[in-house]
Amino acid sequence: MERMAELQDVSMNSLPMKHGNILSILRRGNATIAGSPVVDNLTIAYNGNQMKKVMDATTTGVNGSMDIKDYSNSDIEYTYNTNGAMNKDLNKGISDIQYNSLNYQDYWILKVL
Repeated sequence: MERMAELQDVSMNSLPMKHGNILSILRRGNATIAGSPVVDNLTIAYNGNQMKKVMDATTTGVNGSMDIKDYSNSDIEYTYNTNGAMNKDLNKGISDIQYNSLNYQDYWILKVL
């Protein structure tokens, strides 16, 4: 996080609870450039301590930036198996992640976004 903060202007709002879930992230481009545009304006929703949805209010990204792409507009964008491992990430186009008996990832099903 320190390295990210060195290169970008980042502010976060976290929930004052046991796990300290992050509720929102506002991230601008290069912190050394005055007036750098907003790259991500994220709001994060949880089901307990598991992330269920990430919404990005910023519709324009910085060319070549590694900003969060909001490819899904579902109520639940992330799902988890009974062991708590993620098995779906609709924002990245991951529609299924299967795990072996040791709970290691076996394969992913990706779609081209």
